[in-house]
Order: sequence, then structure tokens, then C-alpha cells
Amino acid sequence: MNQYHVQFLCGQIKFVEDFFQNYQDEKVITTVKKINKIKAEIQVSTVLSIDETINHLKTIFKQSSYGSALHFTVQ
Repeated sequence: MNQYHVQFLCGQIKFVEDFFQNYQDEKVITTVKKINKIKAEIQVSTVLSIDETINHLKTIFKQSSYGSALHFTVQ
């Protein structure tokens, strides 16, 4: 399994933290490692490549009740 650290930038970072803290599906397992005012550092365990991981995280967050209304960036 690959381990990546992905950064989410968002004005309402609490929603990102709530969604990704201990999130798990068939492709990824996530844990929020660090939070500041607009940035969340998320540790991701997955078999996907880094680009596939970022795309997957964007997609699942956009489909959540939080992500559909927020502007965010993933690095």
C-alpha cells in the first residue's frame, strides 16, 4: 500500500476535517494529521497512484454534503 500526504485548502476547513477523519472506502483510508486555519494535511493509504488518489479524494468530497457547496483545492 502507498502512503501519501495530501493537502486540502479550504476556507471552511472544519468540514474537510470532519469528512476525512478516519474515512475509508474500497480505494482509500484517510486520517487527518494536521489542521490550521485553511489547510488540512491528510494521510492517505491506498493502492492508487498519487494522481488517481487526488482525483478520487476530490470526487468523494464533491459528492459529500459538505463538498458540493465549498470551494477547495487539493495538492
